[in-house]
Amino acid sequence: MNKLVVTVFTAGAISAGSAFAASNAPAIPGAPRPAALAQKKTMDEGHEARRVVAQAADKSLDSATALLDMVTKADRDRVTNGLTKTEQSKFKEVGDRFQAEWKKKYGENFHAESHPDELGGLKPKMEGEGKDQVAIISLPGSEGEGKYQLRLKREPNGWWRINLPDNLTNANFEKELMDSIDRATGQVSKLPDDKAQAYQAAVTMLLHEMAFPATESK
Repeated sequence: MNKLVVTVFTAGAISAGSAFAASNAPAIPGAPRPAALAQKKTMDEGHEARRVVAQAADKSLDSATALLDMVTKADRDRVTNGLTKTEQSKFKEVGDRFQAEWKKKYGENFHAESHPDELGGLKPKMEGEGKDQVAIISLPGSEGEGKYQLRLKREPNGWWRINLPDNLTNANFEKELMDSIDRATGQVSKLPDDKAQAYQAAVTMLLHEMAFPATESK
């Protein structure tokens, strides 16, 4: 299980054009990316990768199935088989506890996808081109540990999706993510009053178990 220290990022100024408004609609797994987005030359792919990460954090509070919509097809197929309705119910309960703590502190539900411009500290590093392009977002580790990385791959349909470590399987995916959400719930009261900083720290905590050690390759 990955260890985690809460780190507050400084929010960067990121501009969001109208091209991203269409991308806020939830994508159906396997559905092609809208042509208007796929063909737009000036699209900020870093912003889009960060939006997908924000959407994944939101879905992590709903169900394992919803969260798996945001991972690569290969990982989704590998992990989905074996998920149970009992665990799905527990997953939602854990997510609801986080939402209750967040609303108590900030007066509204957690919804990271509505705040992509406040996640400027999550800076994707783009590598490769075309179908081989990947986006890597560095996350902090605990004291004495190295950093971790969220890795996103571009699917054949054009969407960015999160690449899962091999140690997340259908046997432990739900438990590891529920533990991660539980730990995040315990930290909400300690987060900054500034919501931009709080969102960045919360997204980091919620998705930390989906990250690779920075030295690990796949």
